[in-house]
Amino acid sequence: MIDIKQIRENPEKFRAACEAKGFDVEIDKLLAIDAELRIVKQQLQEISTDKNRIGKSIPRLPPDEKESALSQLSELKRRETEYSEDLGSLQPQFDELMQQVAQPADDDVPVGKDDTENVEIRKEGEIRPFDFEPKDHVQLGLALGIIDIERGVKLAGTRNYFLKGDGALLHWAILRFAMDTMIGKGYIPLSVPLLMKDEAMLGRSDLPDGKGPAQPSGDRRGALDGVSHGRDPGRG
Repeated sequence: MIDIKQIRENPEKFRAACEAKGFDVEIDKLLAIDAELRIVKQQLQEISTDKNRIGKSIPRLPPDEKESALSQLSELKRRETEYSEDLGSLQPQFDELMQQVAQPADDDVPVGKDDTENVEIRKEGEIRPFDFEPKDHVQLGLALGIIDIERGVKLAGTRNYFLKGDGALLHWAILRFAMDTMIGKGYIPLSVPLLMKDEAMLGRSDLPDGKGPAQPSGDRRGALDGVSHGRDPGRG
């Protein structure tokens, strides 16, 4: 996610990036919503501060001042509701526009309308000549029985696939190679506890109150339970 501060400081850079990549994003509208959001959030913060201050003072006030304080508190709650509604309206608009903003390319990257305008920087090795029509990776994968596109699409939609047999082993070998490389640079791998929400545990008949296999986590504010079996996430 791009930091909105960068867009505030240099909107033209992001306008140019969107134009270069063909993204139709209204940067001015984004900045206008951002400005409104900042005001709303600031007002909500100030209201929260005032509510806390007045709420703490009420027990110590004489009877003739309590009514005025309660009236102020009521007015603050009314304003808080209004600003919260504004926040609920503005935040989704802001989030949607932010997700559309293009990440600017490095200054030395040439701009092109599509891949036909790519600039070749260098070549590594020689292109091997073939006395036959070479197959692409999909054709090779299907021929070797290491990829299953039909089941992948059926399960997860277009452009998905299964790797199977040697294909899956090759995939895991690459992951292990990456892990070994990172460990060689000082990375320490961890296997950490897994947590699930109460509703997932209830969905598999385990109760989050200690009456079933679920293991309540130390911090119950998030209503999370420790995963006690490897099958838990799949069944939830």
